[in-house]
Amino acid sequence: MNFNEFYLNEDICFIVFNHLNLKDKINFIQLNKYTRDNYLETIQNNVYDFINKDYHKFTSYLENMKYNEYQLKNIFNCCVDNVKYVYHWSIFYEQELKKIDLRYIFQLILNGLKNNNLNIKDEKLKKKVNEIYKCVSWSKQLTIFNVMDNFDLYVLHPNFNGYFK
Repeated sequence: MNFNEFYLNEDICFIVFNHLNLKDKINFIQLNKYTRDNYLETIQNNVYDFINKDYHKFTSYLENMKYNEYQLKNIFNCCVDNVKYVYHWSIFYEQELKKIDLRYIFQLILNGLKNNNLNIKDEKLKKKVNEIYKCVSWSKQLTIFNVMDNFDLYVLHPNFNGYFK
């Protein structure tokens, strides 16, 4: 592959690409049409590595890459299939409570996932997802504010102090 009058082997380009962070990978694919065509899908598919594992990297991929409705539904299905639970101590009930980790699903909804034909088998999770959709507004900030007013979505509040087992 030619870069401004010097040639790099595709294997070397691939090695360089794999050692870059997300921001640098995005800059790399903007070099020319070849890098965009060959590496864009690779970057988009990296989001699957972080579903229900690393929330910050997951959100950075959603914020920096564009995903179509089909891709968002596939990511959503992976989130639902591998949903994790977060625990917290309730002073009111004086016991440990188990809650569904809704952060990944919430980010997908914020990034434009539509509420049609979502395959959710768990009724409890389906109810929570519908509660999130009721909070969706015309701006991201107002949506977050609406979530803060909904006690059923307490797991999404910034002051929620949960832990994983």
